[in-house]
Amino acid sequence: MHKIQLPFKPLSPSAIVVDFDALAHNYNYLKSLLAPHTICSAVVKCDGYGIGLTMTSSTLQDAGCEHFFVASIDEALDLRSTLGPEPDIFVLSGIREGDEDHYITQNITPVLNALPQVQLWNETAKIKQRPLPAILHFDTGMMRTGLKPDEFGQLGLTHVSNLELKFMMSHLACAYESHNAMNQQQLELFDNWRRSYPIAPASLSNSGGIFLGERYHMDMVRPGLCLYGSALPTEAERVNLKPVVKVYAQVLQVGPLMKGHSVGYDGTYVAHRPSRIATLGIGYGDGYLRNLSNKGQIYLGGHRVPVIGRVSMDLLTVDITDLPEDACHIGDWAEVMGDHIHIDDVAKMADTAPWELLTSLSTRSHRYYNSYELNKTKREAS
Repeated sequence: MHKIQLPFKPLSPSAIVVDFDALAHNYNYLKSLLAPHTICSAVVKCDGYGIGLTMTSSTLQDAGCEHFFVASIDEALDLRSTLGPEPDIFVLSGIREGDEDHYITQNITPVLNALPQVQLWNETAKIKQRPLPAILHFDTGMMRTGLKPDEFGQLGLTHVSNLELKFMMSHLACAYESHNAMNQQQLELFDNWRRSYPIAPASLSNSGGIFLGERYHMDMVRPGLCLYGSALPTEAERVNLKPVVKVYAQVLQVGPLMKGHSVGYDGTYVAHRPSRIATLGIGYGDGYLRNLSNKGQIYLGGHRVPVIGRVSMDLLTVDITDLPEDACHIGDWAEVMGDHIHIDDVAKMADTAPWELLTSLSTRSHRYYNSYELNKTKREAS
């Protein structure tokens, strides 16, 4: 009978294994899809998509990554202290008044999203009497951050006369829908706008954009989600991308559920037959979303079994009626997300996106970081 064996003994009934070998593999695979001149950067915002900024970025640096994107200046400062002075670090939220010295002293590059940011950074460069690096971000349809069409019309070369334009960039809104016409529309609009700055390299694609073809790759791509094992752009890529995060829960109790009896809060599941159920030590307090109540699946004893009843803060219940008697015992471990329950499948069941699953994982679950400590020792010895 198939039993899950963890590489460590967790101190909690929920456990997370982070496979940094898989992270390096995914980075190198994505890089292999690009032309030699195209830079493969890495998006490591939100604490490295929830798995640890320091460890994630160090692993990617060891794999050859030299360009990193984060969301805010505080993340950038943490990243700089981890990676040292060499890699390029870009802040997606751009420059705020009062933060200028952080960018300058730590050699961090802001992504300029609006005309006031461009003016602030250009004036700072003028005062400092030195060119300052920047990325110009043009909004081609995402309608969040980025220079809008009217701002682009006002933007002249004098606005950037003191800046070193590292890249022009935009962000695809529908890259994970390969047949969505908006991808082509954004590509054409971005191509038109970047002709005004022909010297600056260009970057358009996130993870999904990499799979739209070479025209979208340009001078740099900015993968995030695919680095962490999601094959959301195309399920065919599952064989090439490895899951980085694997989540497990321990069986705390096994027992009967009589026909007509309910389980969990609010009695949302009522047994339609005499049943056996198992209670696992994981819940929404650990990042297993409450929206998976009566919809999720768990891999236990070599089989997929359904989540029944409400997911609570610390516990969930699964129906093991159809499992062989010896397939589930107290103390066994079940896979919640990983090799057999893919992150993309969990996201579909929860009616959400893989990003939310990764960034919702709690620090309460005992974590094991595969290969990181070994690689850290190698780095310190070199």
